[in-house]
Amino acid sequence: MPRLRIGVVEARWEERRNRSIKPLFDVLSELYYSSTHEYEYEMPSTRESFAECVKRLAGKAGIDVLYVAAHGARNSIQLHGRDAKLTADDLVISLRDANRTRSNPGISGLFLGTCQFGTEKVAETLLSNVPRLQWVAGYNSDIDFIESSALDLLFFNDLLKRRGTPDEKIRRVATYFRKNVARLCARTDVGFSIYVRNQGEVSDLLSV
Repeated sequence: MPRLRIGVVEARWEERRNRSIKPLFDVLSELYYSSTHEYEYEMPSTRESFAECVKRLAGKAGIDVLYVAAHGARNSIQLHGRDAKLTADDLVISLRDANRTRSNPGISGLFLGTCQFGTEKVAETLLSNVPRLQWVAGYNSDIDFIESSALDLLFFNDLLKRRGTPDEKIRRVATYFRKNVARLCARTDVGFSIYVRNQGEVSDLLSV
């Protein structure tokens, strides 16, 4: 069982460079468990392989958070293949199919490590159509790789410290971010949000 309980799905960023967010999770895995092998990592290049990766990760005992890292636009995520784009509806299908493969809790948290795609509209589509999903975090602007990577690291480091249900943990992470990372999250060139269901609607915990 991967003790970080995180599945990482990363698209290739560039043809001739090996840029990757994988070292972030190596650091967290080593820090918490003295091993770089306590999370799961996949690199799909097509819509079909993405769906297969998500299903495989959801079938792993203990995986309840999915991190998706890829180029993004307002309405889609771009995988490595030129025509391999994923919409919010594609993510809904992949997550619903994946969560059928195992008992509770399934994938309860989704972090969109992409430019622009982490909008309230996308979060509403996901949270309204994937019952087991408790939260969606992401960026609604173009983001700097270093700044966003630092923010991602802060997010997962704090999440890993928390105990409780997925909803309790994410709300405590949001409290930490409001107190300590609010200025970075609120910048228009970062636009980071954490969305949850709230009395039948979707709300951003960082704007509360």
